[in-house]
Amino acid sequence: MKKIILSLLCLLVISTASNPTSARPKIKTGIEVLKSQQFKILQGKRVGLITNPTGVDNDMRSTIDLLYNAPGVKLVALYGPEHGVRGNIYAGASVQDNIDPTTGLPVYSLYGKTRKATAEMLKDIDVLVYDIQDIGSRSFTYISSMGLAMETAAENGKEVVVLVELRARFDEESNIIYSRILEEAGCRVIYGLNGYKVHSKLCLISRKTEDGVSYITQIGTGNYNEKTSALYTDLSLITANQEIGKEAAEVFAALLKGETVEQTNVLLVAPKCLQNKVLDMIDEEIAHVKNGEEGYIGIKINSLTDKVIINKLVEASQAGVKIEMIVRGICCLIPGIKGYTENIQIVSIVGRFLEHSRIYRFGTKEREKVYIASADFMTRNTVRRVEVAAPVLDEKLKARLDWMFETMMNDDEKGKSLTEKGTYVDRSLNDVKMNSQEMFYAMAYSNAEK
Repeated sequence: MKKIILSLLCLLVISTASNPTSARPKIKTGIEVLKSQQFKILQGKRVGLITNPTGVDNDMRSTIDLLYNAPGVKLVALYGPEHGVRGNIYAGASVQDNIDPTTGLPVYSLYGKTRKATAEMLKDIDVLVYDIQDIGSRSFTYISSMGLAMETAAENGKEVVVLVELRARFDEESNIIYSRILEEAGCRVIYGLNGYKVHSKLCLISRKTEDGVSYITQIGTGNYNEKTSALYTDLSLITANQEIGKEAAEVFAALLKGETVEQTNVLLVAPKCLQNKVLDMIDEEIAHVKNGEEGYIGIKINSLTDKVIINKLVEASQAGVKIEMIVRGICCLIPGIKGYTENIQIVSIVGRFLEHSRIYRFGTKEREKVYIASADFMTRNTVRRVEVAAPVLDEKLKARLDWMFETMMNDDEKGKSLTEKGTYVDRSLNDVKMNSQEMFYAMAYSNAEK
């Protein structure tokens, strides 16, 4: 049976400046990496490409044209998901089989009579490349296309391992159906752990070379769900940091064995390596204050009910640590009580989109640790689920998240303050009322048009 290699070129680009008007740095996307390696892994092979208009390099040149003109690479077929390979099809409209006018290559529709490449469509190719970069702009709009591409690859002799959490709320039926489809296609499907809900949002791309295995890791705060991605606010990070990749591989290895991770160095992984590490970082801030320095904790979560963490936050407040929290929903901590929580400020944002991202910040600017996470500070998340929080190590990305956090703390249109009486009240912080969601929304579109 012919082997089809599925190459994933999805990369997230996060603006890396605290000021959105600053010049953006060069970031290597998947196609940039292929170019820098002279397209080595595609040399001498017949290539099929699944892409859309987001498949471009840093100079906005289409992956189609780059592969078509690459020496030693034979691009022989294109596959068009929603919007088509060149973006000339309206959202929701069927894509028809056609001929690409620029290259003369056949374009097979993946958004018409079928959304999955057939054996006939694949018969003339050796390598199937997937280059769609919608993560971050329309989050996971095209994740279904990637799932079907994985299924196609499995049917053609490429091993695929898929982790499916059947207890994912609102997605139970679709997950069960999709997992059966993948199994029938020859994929290996793992259904999570007995007694634990797998709530982490983790994708690991492993590449084996002559020098060993290298990793690209994606960590998110939201599900791979194209419907909720249009309603929720979430964050996603893709990193080539090998320490993070190795620990992500350990998470998957543990799940494959039906176990939980016992120890980590860079990731926070529940149920055994998240709550305790959060407590340790709160203790570090308490120690800094006791040494006459400033201490700071900034937390954005959906809900706060973990009594152990709550008690530690109260202790930190009593020690003089400044604590800012954005808690959208259930909050079992009352701020502003003299002698107990007077150093804690809590804001809830309820707007057009459901606030769903989680951010953990520990320390003042010069020594700050920043994480994005799948876990709220609820006992069910911190000790009864598999959750992953990942450090954001790049200083510019940290500054970007700091700016977003501070913007949300200053939202006085949709943001309400929790008082010492347990009520939420309006605030007036800006000359003109500021809506953080509208600001981020407008900025995202502005960046997309550049």
